[in-house]
Amino acid sequence: MTKSNRHAQHGDPSTDENLAQIFGDFYARIQSDGRRVLKDLNLPAGSRVLDVGTGVGTFATFLAIEGHTVTTGEPSSDDTHYAGKAWAENAERAGVRDRLEFVDFDAARMPFEDGAFAAVFFFGVLHHVDPPDRRAALAEALRV
Repeated sequence: MTKSNRHAQHGDPSTDENLAQIFGDFYARIQSDGRRVLKDLNLPAGSRVLDVGTGVGTFATFLAIEGHTVTTGEPSSDDTHYAGKAWAENAERAGVRDRLEFVDFDAARMPFEDGAFAAVFFFGVLHHVDPPDRRAALAEALRV
């Protein structure tokens, strides 16, 4: 019996099939890359992590499904077509909304305490940070 079948039998909404319905076929690539990164980082289950640039919540949801407590966010002033998407609804449909917290923030000026997170992820988002702010965003990631 596959992992997906076991999950489906127990009513788990985080099956591969359900996640593909929520996020599209792209989710499989995010899942593959994300698992490789998490393995390399060797983060303990339940680690508090930061996902910079929420979008539709794909990577934040992946991190929550993998057992982490996720803070995610983007600037409140972001008016690109990537911002303000239905991340909360998607996380709810995947069964992990309770493990995600959304905070409005600017990557170059993060409102978090030093060392607040075990890891910070910029999955497919750093190119959206204004070039003059990228150095500050990376310094903030190291700080928090």
